[in-house]
Amino acid sequence: LGALAQAGSYVVDVDSKWHAVGDAEGPHGGSHYRLTSQAGKYRVEVQSHGSQSQELVCVNDGAHVTTLFPARKLYSQHAAESIAASLEANKMLALSLQGSALDLLLQRDVVAAVHSQATGLRDHGQTTLDGKKAHQFEVTWGGAKVELWFAAEGAPLLLQFTRTTSTPTATNQHYQMACTAKYKWQLGAHPAANTFALALPTDAHQVNEIYDALSGEAATTRVNR
Repeated sequence: LGALAQAGSYVVDVDSKWHAVGDAEGPHGGSHYRLTSQAGKYRVEVQSHGSQSQELVCVNDGAHVTTLFPARKLYSQHAAESIAASLEANKMLALSLQGSALDLLLQRDVVAAVHSQATGLRDHGQTTLDGKKAHQFEVTWGGAKVELWFAAEGAPLLLQFTRTTSTPTATNQHYQMACTAKYKWQLGAHPAANTFALALPTDAHQVNEIYDALSGEAATTRVNR
């Protein structure tokens, strides 16, 4: 966090892949993410492997947080400081960022989020990752095993993140899913002038929250039920 704050602006590209552990025929997939951040503004882009276009875009221009789901031409927009603009309230974005760890960087208080969710820290010491010296750590995060590799030379940035979840299927049997994300950072990168402007389709429809709109279950319909 200190390195990112000192840089002032940055771009990070994340390549995430997930698969069933020990099951070659099991489900698998992956996504590419890009987060551009500068002076409190940010732009997030999500695109699944094999997709020809971005599947979700979220932009904070300093005044509003706008999230666009191009496939259905749906978007939400809320004042940047409002609760509705938080990641917790933006279910579509939160779900889309699972497996990237970028959801952590979008928290309004990153340190508090870490302290509230991470337990059992283990320091595995220095190792080599993709030819680079790295510090390896392990924590328990939301009931899952999480391994983290931070650069041991230069800025101590996250290089790789692996999250393994385990679901009981029978007595002494578990089904495991693993997700590994790799990071490429550009500290001090200067975003283009229109980076934090989001052009909406002329026929786009505004909703309060995209996930609720897609499920047909707006939160207001659940009040007192």
